[in-house]
Amino acid sequence: MLTSPYVHAIEGRLRIKLPAVKRAPHEAFRVETALRNIKGITHVKLNPLTGNLLVLFESDVICHDRVCKALQKLGCFKKGQKSFRSALWTQQQLENALVKYLINAAIEMAVKRLILALI
Repeated sequence: MLTSPYVHAIEGRLRIKLPAVKRAPHEAFRVETALRNIKGITHVKLNPLTGNLLVLFESDVICHDRVCKALQKLGCFKKGQKSFRSALWTQQQLENALVKYLINAAIEMAVKRLILALI
């Protein structure tokens, strides 16, 4: 699994925490500059204190995968870290996770009520 604690992607926007550039201003500047030179990327903001990266892009020109591959080529992954793509969930995966969570919460509540009823 991805070691980045935060990844958020929607059409035309990618926000991610990059531990590899945290507290490394020269590295952050290098990554920011390289991303700005990619066709279709319209805005890049990387905070070297926190390692937070925001990329805005034209989704009809470039996709999340291409941005992530560029980050990988730039060495933004720590050793053993898999690609960003593995951390991006599909809508179906999100729905499945939500359903599983709700079922577990309902079961837990039912068990608690049963225990209280027996007391």
